[in-house]
Amino acid sequence: METPSKTVSSFSVNNSPEDLSLRINYMNEAIHFNKSSNALEYTLVASIEPAIINGQKLAATCVTGTFGRSYVGFHSKGEKIGGEILSIDVSIPEEPVILQSAQSESFEFNDIFLSQDENKLWLCGDEKNSSGHQAFAMEFDIDENLAHAENYNWSVNANAYSGNSITETVVDGESYLWFTSGSNGGLEVFDASNPTNIEFSFEASGTKHFDAGRSTGAVIFGTDENHSTVRVFDLNNTYAFTDYLIPYDVSQLGKNAIFVDRDLAYLAMGNSGLLVLNLRNGDIVASFKAEGGTANSVFVEKDFIYLAYGSAGLFILDKANMESLGNWKYDGSCNFVFVDHETVYIANGDGEGFLILKKE
Repeated sequence: METPSKTVSSFSVNNSPEDLSLRINYMNEAIHFNKSSNALEYTLVASIEPAIINGQKLAATCVTGTFGRSYVGFHSKGEKIGGEILSIDVSIPEEPVILQSAQSESFEFNDIFLSQDENKLWLCGDEKNSSGHQAFAMEFDIDENLAHAENYNWSVNANAYSGNSITETVVDGESYLWFTSGSNGGLEVFDASNPTNIEFSFEASGTKHFDAGRSTGAVIFGTDENHSTVRVFDLNNTYAFTDYLIPYDVSQLGKNAIFVDRDLAYLAMGNSGLLVLNLRNGDIVASFKAEGGTANSVFVEKDFIYLAYGSAGLFILDKANMESLGNWKYDGSCNFVFVDHETVYIANGDGEGFLILKKE
């Protein structure tokens, strides 16, 4: 990993309430789920229009947050680099407010993570620099509302194209970042306070996403055109891992394709639907597949599974038996889903913006 850089010139920051409010369409209308076996009561609160950089609409790719605030990353789907970070006040669920926009023609974002102490924001994606395009990770300090995008703490590059995921684990009070990157990349783990000190790494083709629970972490990467490897880490035993080979291709995986919940990994596997992998023995113990669309992203709660299924929309599954409780198919592509308390965030894909839902 290269020496961290710090700059104030890569982002154009807008804090104008008048300008930013023009991008929010308030709806506050009930959502109707198809084939709902239970009374799923959700309200479509608002949609947020994507920014346009270099003549191209950005696409929302990643969300994180905590009660009362959220952070959204965007990237360009064209050849030219373009990215944005939005800081949003959701303390009044029915009236979200964009607090800050930070736009860049040098960085675009694929993943975003809020630190456990809620004081730092980490992002990764693709950077346009003197070496061409490179995967990057960066860190911001944040206050109670805003990401100070004009003054990030550090930015580091991996020797690969496009950063796919960044995730924090905490050991003895120290934060470690697990950073995956592109088709010729792999995984690097480093101390957040010293990002050039690589604690552990491996190279693998088609490395996608890493996620971690309290004691277990897992990353998925390609093995060949018909197989993938899920590498499972025991977080209580420094970087010890076990590999499980599964007969599925990772080339079409979207964002946030893996969610670790205790001893299970939920895998959004594109055309193969949703798979549930037992992290203790590598067995696939459950699955779900819908007609049409592709499984792009998954988020797991105590009782429910939220599955972003592309053109087929949003599915809410019963965690106990993997049965569909309802499907919301709308005009757009459901590419990413993140849930915080009673708020559901959806990246709507293909330059169609970003949706905010509320549980009733």
